[in-house]
Amino acid sequence: MKNASKKDFMRDLGIVTEDLELLLQATSHDANEKVTAVRARVAELIKAVRTRLSEGEARISEEAKVAAQEADTYVRANAWSTIVAAARVGVSVGLMLHHGRKPKA
Repeated sequence: MKNASKKDFMRDLGIVTEDLELLLQATSHDANEKVTAVRARVAELIKAVRTRLSEGEARISEEAKVAAQEADTYVRANAWSTIVAAARVGVSVGLMLHHGRKPKA
């Protein structure tokens, strides 16, 4: 799964978890034994989901940090080649602009 889709999934899962918590609150007055048992299971599930979401967010954050560090390392290791390439492009554009001008009469 790509980071963007992981983030979307985690956001959606968080929304579902919040909705489940609202459902638990809305049914808190119901003393039916079956409803109470389901509420307890859902409460456990919410706790587990919250833990997993927290772990997932930490993992995505760590992956983003590693990617940023790798990009920084690459740019620092190849700084001169990047500067030379940019200079070549600048000189080429300058030459094209210079030769494209018509002489004034």
